[in-house]
Parts: sequence; structure tokens; C-alpha cells
Amino acid sequence: MSYLTKRRDETAIINATLVEDLKSLIGEEKVLSDEIDLMCYSFDSSFLAKLNRFLPDVVVTPLSNEDVIKVVGY
Repeated sequence: MSYLTKRRDETAIINATLVEDLKSLIGEEKVLSDEIDLMCYSFDSSFLAKLNRFLPDVVVTPLSNEDVIKVVGY
């Protein structure tokens, strides 16, 4: 197994764990991890965003101060 393949596998495990942890903290409906959702949150209207497109690992949509406190505390 190459270093890059091993690194990709490790990253996938970390991301899956992160998504599950966040879902348990604030609720499944407030955590987005599907590729289509991530694509929608991967850019803004700035010039630089058009040059460098990166998908986030996960998107969190907190609906209360308590949600923000939980996510930041994580």
C-alpha cells in the first residue's frame, strides 16, 4: 500500500468519525456531508474562490447558541 493510499484511507476514517461525532452533538439534520451539499458550500462570490475550489470535509448549520458552543467545544 502506497503512502498516498494509506493517507486517503486514514483521512476517510477521520472524516467519518468527525461527521458522526458532530451528528451526535447537534443532530443529524444540522450536519451536511453528502458530496452535493459540500459542493454548494465550497465557494463564495470572491475571485479567489473561482481559482481554487476545495470541498469542505463537513458543513455544520447550527441553529442555536448551544449548537455553536457544542461544535466549537468539540
